[in-house]
Amino acid sequence: MSKPLWFLLIEQWKLKEMGSTGITLPFLVGAFARIQSKEASVDELRGLLKEIVTNPVSGYVTEVRWCHNVNAPVLSVSKNADCMPFKSHFSSSTGEASFGFSQDVQSEFGGLGCNNSNDCLEKLVAYSSSPIEAGHYSRVRNQKTGEWEYSDFLPKELLYIEEVAVLAGG
Repeated sequence: MSKPLWFLLIEQWKLKEMGSTGITLPFLVGAFARIQSKEASVDELRGLLKEIVTNPVSGYVTEVRWCHNVNAPVLSVSKNADCMPFKSHFSSSTGEASFGFSQDVQSEFGGLGCNNSNDCLEKLVAYSSSPIEAGHYSRVRNQKTGEWEYSDFLPKELLYIEEVAVLAGG
């Protein structure tokens, strides 16, 4: 079975040394839409999350963790046997965890402040909606304020997206 585009975008992030933890959901949605020549939207975000939850790559789980390097929730993929234990997660039709939330992302202190899988998913969607609606997918530090914010894709990120599109056969 070939790996779906969303999986490759997440998996290749660390393999191509773009970051050490994972990619933000706005980045994933923006990159996915760019490759498919679609408009990124909150509807696309919800559809992509549904696909990740219900159709995981066999033997893998998508993890949502808090990345302190960019002060945001990020997605990574791990083999089921290697994943961190989840306080909350969704399962695929086979009963395996398909999409899980780490304890740090659930925390009230520096996380999303959520209590269960549905609450976490809705707070992740709410967190990601504004940048997606604004067309800002890249997490960058504002040079004037020092704060993290979402902005346009950086040139190296556009190259990354192109490389993954080629890898996916696009």
